[in-house]
Order: sequence, then structure tokens, then C-alpha cells
Amino acid sequence: MDNFAQPKSTFMFPHLQQGEVRTAMLAETSLDLIAADAIAAFDNSEKFNKKSIELASESLTMKEVAEILASVTGESIISVSLSPQEAEEQGILHGLVRSQEWNNKVGYTVNINSLKPYNIKLTSFNEWAEKYKNDIKVNRV
Repeated sequence: MDNFAQPKSTFMFPHLQQGEVRTAMLAETSLDLIAADAIAAFDNSEKFNKKSIELASESLTMKEVAEILASVTGESIISVSLSPQEAEEQGILHGLVRSQEWNNKVGYTVNINSLKPYNIKLTSFNEWAEKYKNDIKVNRV
């Protein structure tokens, strides 16, 4: 989630400042999301010792991400799905484009329900965006 706020969004989603979440992800592809500060909830060595736990609090499409960001910031933000070539031509880093292509084909597919037995409150994307809305920069020029 933190990739949508400054300073990371400058290189992870460089077009966000113009009101666009441009990616090489297909419109129907979901991205598993977690807030960095939510990882502190797993700071219990006994409870999580020798456990392999996949982490995500939500799985959203880029359209859903853009809608939440727009709602929270009050700005017009849309998602734009590009071909890998178009994405790189428009300034999206090569490594990001490759990871977005991987997400289209494979993805993380975290079983979010598997976290329920641990009784940990994970932050939704909307909650995260509300908390960090001052760091989500949309500067229309």
C-alpha cells in the first residue's frame, strides 16, 4: 500500500501525480496489498514461530485502487492499463513492468482468509489511504 504514497509513489506510480494509476496490469488483475505498518502485528515470536504466513489484507484491481484514492483525496484519479511496451515508453520502470506482467500471469494469490485464525486486525486499503491521504499527491498541472 505504501507504494501509493510519497516518496515511493514518485517512482512506483509516477503518473499518480497527474491523476492516473498507469500500469501494465490487466484491468481484471488484482494486486494483493498490505500496509507496511501492519507487519508489526506479527511481532510475536511464540505465536508465529515456524509458521509460513502469506500477508495481504486485500486484493484489489487498479480500478478499485484508483477509486479509493480518488474518494479519499477528493481528486479525480483513474486507472489506465497499458501494454508492457506502452508502459515502458511512458516512463514506468522496466522492473516494475516485468513484475506487473508476472502479476497478470501468476500473482501472489494470498489466501486472506487463512489469516483469520491469528486474530490480527489488518489495515484495509481505504483505512490506509485515509491515514496517509496527505502523502498521496495529485498535482494536476
